[in-house]
Amino acid sequence: MTEIKIILEGEHEKEVQDKDSKLALIYKRSCSNVYFIKGEKNIIFDTGNRYVKEKLVKALEENNINPDEVDYVIQSHWHLDHCSNIHLFKNAKIVSGKRFIWFPDGGAEKYRKTEDMDIAGVKIINTEGHVQSHISALVEIDGENHIISGDAIRKDYMEEGFFKNEEAKETAIKILKIADVIYPGHGKVIQKEKIKKLLEMAQS
Repeated sequence: MTEIKIILEGEHEKEVQDKDSKLALIYKRSCSNVYFIKGEKNIIFDTGNRYVKEKLVKALEENNINPDEVDYVIQSHWHLDHCSNIHLFKNAKIVSGKRFIWFPDGGAEKYRKTEDMDIAGVKIINTEGHVQSHISALVEIDGENHIISGDAIRKDYMEEGFFKNEEAKETAIKILKIADVIYPGHGKVIQKEKIKKLLEMAQS
């Protein structure tokens, strides 16, 4: 059975610049969550920031994951807090936006549609808005849609009524409508009741 595990929880150090707004802040250090999808293939989703490299290596060891045996790294987008340890997975095919799978030998395969990218047990979905070329991963487990969303879902922003742009809002609504469980780029896993509340917020 396919399983999704949080290998490394993101870390954040921030300074609030405006005490009247939770969003007016500067991140001194920011690192995304790192996820492992165990199924037909070994898949890492996002690799975190460079300053957590040693923690990530230790976490992989503790979970009996050999970086050389990871088949794919799905890169939600290329912000440094999400992608800086990609070099650890030397034999992995890199999946990124604009419908590319990059091969370890330097080659690449391009797909007409994001949803056509061929990864066993995982459906790649286009979730632009936070940035262009942003992608997320949908994994069906026991008949439920589990979505690893990267920064397409930011619970902290959504609770403040903030969206980067209209496309980001539409993308968030798309995910919230189909997801039973969401694994965000930052923060805790989001379950059904919270998903319903976030959808109501986003649509209001």
